[in-house]
Amino acid sequence: MYYPKISDMTSASSVPVGEELIVGGYSTEGGPGGGTFIYIPGASPVPEDEGIHFVKTGGYFKRLYTGVINASWFGAQGDGEDDSAHLQKAIDYCIAHNVNLHLDGNFTIKDSLVIKRKERCYHDYMTISGGGLYSDKEIPLFTVHTTEHVPVSQLIRFREVVFSGIPDVTTYVLDRNKYIRVSFDGCSFVGIRLLTSLYYLQSIYLINCEARNWKGVFLSTVNGCYDIKITHSLFEAGESFADLSAIGNADDPDEVHLVSNVSISNCVIEGLKGFGIKYKNTSSLSASFNYFEQNLGGDILGDGNTVLAQPNRGVSFIGNFHHFVGNNNHYPVTWGATLGGVSLSNNTNTNLNAFTTSVSDVFHANAATFDQDNSATRFGTDKIHFGNVLPSVNGGVVDYRDKIPVGSVIYNTDINTQNAHAGWICTAPGTYSTAQWKPFGTTRPLIENKGVSLDGSENLNQVHESGYYFPVLPGAWLNTGSNFPVQKRGTLRVYYVESAVTEDLVQTYTVIPTDATERTRTFSRTYFGNGAHWTAWKELAINQSGTTTGRPTGNVAGDAYFDTTLGMPVWWNGSTWVAAAPDAGASVKGLVRKAAAVANSAAQAAGTTPTKAEFDALLQELRNLKTALNAAGHIS
Repeated sequence: MYYPKISDMTSASSVPVGEELIVGGYSTEGGPGGGTFIYIPGASPVPEDEGIHFVKTGGYFKRLYTGVINASWFGAQGDGEDDSAHLQKAIDYCIAHNVNLHLDGNFTIKDSLVIKRKERCYHDYMTISGGGLYSDKEIPLFTVHTTEHVPVSQLIRFREVVFSGIPDVTTYVLDRNKYIRVSFDGCSFVGIRLLTSLYYLQSIYLINCEARNWKGVFLSTVNGCYDIKITHSLFEAGESFADLSAIGNADDPDEVHLVSNVSISNCVIEGLKGFGIKYKNTSSLSASFNYFEQNLGGDILGDGNTVLAQPNRGVSFIGNFHHFVGNNNHYPVTWGATLGGVSLSNNTNTNLNAFTTSVSDVFHANAATFDQDNSATRFGTDKIHFGNVLPSVNGGVVDYRDKIPVGSVIYNTDINTQNAHAGWICTAPGTYSTAQWKPFGTTRPLIENKGVSLDGSENLNQVHESGYYFPVLPGAWLNTGSNFPVQKRGTLRVYYVESAVTEDLVQTYTVIPTDATERTRTFSRTYFGNGAHWTAWKELAINQSGTTTGRPTGNVAGDAYFDTTLGMPVWWNGSTWVAAAPDAGASVKGLVRKAAAVANSAAQAAGTTPTKAEFDALLQELRNLKTALNAAGHIS
């Protein structure tokens, strides 16, 4: 049997028992939507709910359905008029009977809807799906009637619902922090914000959602949050996206929760007039594989001010892309005070990381930028810290961590004359002022042909910088300097020999010949910094003629040089040069022993028939012996 509307069915004088009754849609004066019913004689087991059960004298009508409850069954019409009361009836029925609600239309809300699913009373989700909800009032679409500032309703899933409002009107989807374990899957937010909480917020999930054209901050909490997951979603053309901070409870300033276990991944955050993500007082926060573009207030902003007097911790930014045109000095990511921070594998069209405070322990590599280095300042890890070193004689190290562990390494980015070590390693833990450091590094940087020259007027005792020093043109040679080995044009080379406690040097000076008759001469000396003592210049002489002329003078017994003609070292024995140990008697004995050996070889050769090659070899040995004896002054 068919009835045009619900009221026709319930007012009928007689109704067939056990027969399906078909009811049309909405009545012109409003009322529940139609459907299929059956009349059951006797008392109704439940009160009339104006949607599923309708009571009639002598019996009741029961709606026949499978699956979800439609909002229209409880009178919601989606005609632009206020459907708040009808939707509340539908929600109450779904909660009472543990069934899901389908929004089979776009409904207007003038009063907040209440979902009473108390925490720990339910163990499965209630789903509200499809259709849309719109409001032009400054209300949250969903609330809980309680004065408590803690989550009191839980396990609600919104699926493919369109939430919309007027951007200039402060409308939210959820009332502050009164909901927990709430997920939005495939939902759309247009001109409306998700929530603003002055209290602790927990377990809010957004998956495959989109939001646009809102004003203010889409998601905001000022007293910490836990377990916030946002992924595979699009947020664009709004104001600011997420402000996740912990600055204290409005009712209990001493109660402070951290921003913990927050993950924003694989999202597009684009074209915002404000910022993308702002955070403060974190214990774990991750933003990974997101696309940021043209957010005027910055993409990711870490606030260095903290009510807990400690830095942000556990902050990780990995695999994000930043196309930045904002007003934050062209650094889309700003780090506040941070410990245990990571920034890796990010990409940017400009600079990337800016550090607003020196209290930072952030490991990051340069982003895959198009054109330039994009590190604002310094970076490091818990054990390895790359940073600036004060250019001071004692090698003071700039490091701002509260406790620096043994093995921490500082790389010196400010090598200069007074501060030439490659870096420092921590040998005793402590703060910046109490930790002990040992410098390391092999040499000072070599300076080659960088305008460093000699004109003969220098005091070589004052030349300590490693490198080469070249003479100016001959006409400008002054010959008025001091501590030169000779007053002749030459090249000076200075070697820095590292010591943990002092500065040790080696200088070599090579005279430049002025004509073909002048031989090359090289001198060497050392400086022992611990005692501030220069040794005397020693000539590293090479006798190219094999004669006694032109050899070094002013020697003491034991001095030596290598004679290239003899092919061996020669020693000054106090009176002459000898090709043996620095003992004249020993030198003569050695030559005699050599002569005896040669004579013995000749005798052996005479008892046989030697070849021409053997005679030639013997003759050459005798010639070498004669040359050596002559050079030593033993024969003429």
